[in-house]
Amino acid sequence: MKLFRHPGEVGETYPQHARNAFKCSGRLLLSALCFALHAVIPAWRIPDKYNLLQMGIWIHIEVMEREWDRDEAAVSEVKKKAAKKARADGRPKLGLIGGRTLWK
Repeated sequence: MKLFRHPGEVGETYPQHARNAFKCSGRLLLSALCFALHAVIPAWRIPDKYNLLQMGIWIHIEVMEREWDRDEAAVSEVKKKAAKKARADGRPKLGLIGGRTLWK
């Protein structure tokens, strides 16, 4: 079903995607409420955590962290496949250098 395809496209399960979307929408809702209160009481200062600049930075960081995690998982999978292929080809393991296993 197309409705449930999107979470997989962004590297998340449905519950993970729902949690992240609710987290983002909750913070955006609080920011909107702060701006509404500021509209009524202009002297009231919007907390830094909810001003537009900080919200933009927070959203950017959230997205980048998820992409980083997804990229790390992809790199790890590629390394596993390469090691499996090297073992299948009979290449001896040369050892660890800088945390990496090198193959001949």
